[in-house]
Parts: sequence; C-alpha cells; structure tokens
Amino acid sequence: MSVIKDEAGQGKLHESGNVDVTGDVTGDVTEDAPAEVDEDVANDVPAETGQPPEKQGKREGSGLSTFLLAALPILISVLSAYYAYSQVQVGKAQNQAAAEQQLVTVVTEIATLNGSGSTTTQVASSVADRNEQLTYGQAGQALISSLPPSDITATDYVQVGKALEAGGDYASALALYDAVALNPQDPDAFANAKRNAALLWYQLAENPGLSAAARDADEASARSDMISAGDAYAKSKYVYLNDEVESIALTYFEDAGYQATINCATARGDMRAADSALSHDIGMTQNAQIKDFTGIANAQLDARCAG
Repeated sequence: MSVIKDEAGQGKLHESGNVDVTGDVTGDVTEDAPAEVDEDVANDVPAETGQPPEKQGKREGSGLSTFLLAALPILISVLSAYYAYSQVQVGKAQNQAAAEQQLVTVVTEIATLNGSGSTTTQVASSVADRNEQLTYGQAGQALISSLPPSDITATDYVQVGKALEAGGDYASALALYDAVALNPQDPDAFANAKRNAALLWYQLAENPGLSAAARDADEASARSDMISAGDAYAKSKYVYLNDEVESIALTYFEDAGYQATINCATARGDMRAADSALSHDIGMTQNAQIKDFTGIANAQLDARCAG
C-alpha cells in the first residue's frame, strides 16, 4: 500500500477510509513488501483442489463410519432371524417330544382295550366300544402323521391299526399295517403286521355284497400277506428258534382255517408248513396258543375238506 504524507510528515486518510490523494505528496511512494510466510505454514496450505491432510483423514474415517451405520441394520436383521429360527427349532423339538409321549399313552390304552393278542382284533361289539376304539385310533393316526418315521415303532403302527380296524376304518388300518417295513433284526414285528392285514382281508372277503371278482381280489391279498408273514424269518439270524417256530406255525394255522373255505388243497399245504415249522422245536407243540390254533384249523378242514 502507498502512503501519502502531509506536510508534517504524517500520512493521512480520507474520511471514507481511503487514502487521500488530493494532498501534497512530499514523501516517496513505496510498495508494500510481501509478508514473510513461515515455511511450515506454507507446507500446510493445500493446492487449489486439495484439502489439508487432517481433513482428508477425517473424510476417510467418515466413509468407514457410514459403511458401519449402513451395515448395522442388516446385521441386526440377520441376528433377529437366527434367533427366531432357533426359537422355532426349540418349539418343534418340544412339540415332537410331547407328541411322542402322547402316542405312547394312546398305544398303551389301545393295547389295554384289545388285550395282548397280536391277531385277535374284532369289530367292537357295541356302538360305544366301536366309537372308543375309533377315537383312540384316529388320535394315534394323527400323532403318527405328525412324527418322523424314525420315531414310530412297529408296535405303534399295529396297535393304532387294530383300533381303527375295530372302529370300522378298514382302509386306514390296512395302510398302517402295510407301513411296517421288514427288519431282519425284528421279523416278528413285520410278521405280526402282515398277519393282521391278512386276517382283515379275509374278513372283508366274507362280505356277501361283494362281487366274485372283488372277493377273489381280497382273498388273494390275504393269502399274499400271510405268505409274507411266514417268509419274514427266511433270512433272519436274529430271533430265537422258538419265536420263529411259533410265529411261522401260527401264521400257517391261521391261514389254513380261512383257506379251508376257499381252497382245500391250499389249506392242507398250510397245515404241512405249520407242522414242518414245529418239527424244529417239538416242545412248541405244547404251547397253549399253538394248540388252540391247531384245533381250529383241523376243525375247519374236517368240516369243509373231508374226504
């Protein structure tokens, strides 16, 4: 800046704040020297398009914070979903355990109603008994449907099937009998289910309203299930001989009793098969149940296949 000195050697300014250039110029006019700039300060001054280093660092940190803030809701959502899923799984496990216990209770009640015999199911003798069996059977069927197959035993299938059969729901009973798979380690369970199915087919074939073709079909199904029951032990090495002999003998004695009214040659073949099984364990001929079934089968043959 240039300064104009007055006569007294003092610079004066115009009232407006500008230098008064109307006065006498008695001094030399000099240019303002540039102020000295500290080197460290100069280094901190950015280029026209740059930012101070500390501000650049702040921007970088601000970007990370923005990312974390954006990701936080997603993380919370994932954790909430996992927690909800885990709660659902806990609930399912609790419900499954409760269903398993309920099925045990239902099967126990059915076994009490029907007695301990494996193939003695009959249609309930009264409407009240029929309804009670059907109620238990339907409850058991619903529980079986809600559980994984691995949690259901052959006894569950057979006992619930027997209740449904006694209650008059034959189709559902047959479906449960057929659901029992052959297990070489437990052929008794499979044989028991097949015998129950066979006896039900024989009973259905006795319906006088059936056509000849329908009757033949039911009898063929019964015979097939009986053979499957007898063959259940063919490849098994996991049962005691007396259990095997008893089951096979009972199977063929039962079949002989029905076949005596259908085909005498088949009935006689059943009797020979039963006697052959008993020959492996003579002591089983004194078994009370074996004696009963032998007597029934012989009586049927004497009455229908004599001569």
